[in-house]
Amino acid sequence: KVGSLGLTKLIGAVTQLTALTSLDLGSNDMMAEGAEAMAVIVTCLTSLRSLSVANNKVGSLGLTKLIGAVTQLTQLTSLDLGGNELSADDGARICGAAAAAGMTQLQELKLEGNGFAAGSVVGCDAWREAGLQPPPDDFVGVGGTKSFSGVMQYAVSRDRAAFAARYHPLLPAALLRRIESSDPSLTSLEIKGNASSSDGSTFLGCRRVVGLAEALSLNTCITSLVLSGHKLGGEGLQALIGAVTQLTALTSLDLGGNELSADDGAR
Repeated sequence: KVGSLGLTKLIGAVTQLTALTSLDLGSNDMMAEGAEAMAVIVTCLTSLRSLSVANNKVGSLGLTKLIGAVTQLTQLTSLDLGGNELSADDGARICGAAAAAGMTQLQELKLEGNGFAAGSVVGCDAWREAGLQPPPDDFVGVGGTKSFSGVMQYAVSRDRAAFAARYHPLLPAALLRRIESSDPSLTSLEIKGNASSSDGSTFLGCRRVVGLAEALSLNTCITSLVLSGHKLGGEGLQALIGAVTQLTALTSLDLGGNELSADDGAR
């Protein structure tokens, strides 16, 4: 644990690591006093893609010092501020600042251990003060506000309405990117839903499968696809089938538990 004084002494050395892509300063008892030193370090490390300052008790005051530096990290994809004695309003300010800075690559936000849930962030005054609109009901219905990452992705999206319409926790952005780019290590794709559940976060349904279909239509290397238990129905199958027929390498397909008819099977 370097503490705020130790971190200040490290500034000169750490700021020279300009090619650094990942930095973990977690659990160092920096508190609000060390946030200013953290901000100096972060400002110089513009190549960072992952940053953790978890469990440092920076509080709202420390966050205020830090957030201006973090929003300069335009390549950042993951930010961990868990266990820092923050409030839901602080969480909303983070989302608002990231959105204002155009941090569209920021897909993972960790705020666990601060004593509030992700749903509290979108319902607080600071969310509205940041100019962020409440997410639509269908986004909430599939569990979009159950995770801090989902809330952040909604906030930084260039088209929030379109994002909310396609979002589903079973289809994380990183997975969709791997599918779209035909990641050669991803030849077998298995996304199982729970057809017996009424919880929209556990199955794709006929509307949320559209985003997956778009990604699959660009793929050239998937050989095995399992999409069972998603309650797709005829409408969902119609959205999916065009993409599936373009998977020229596909040798195995499982669409069990999707409320399909014999006619759907024939299609």
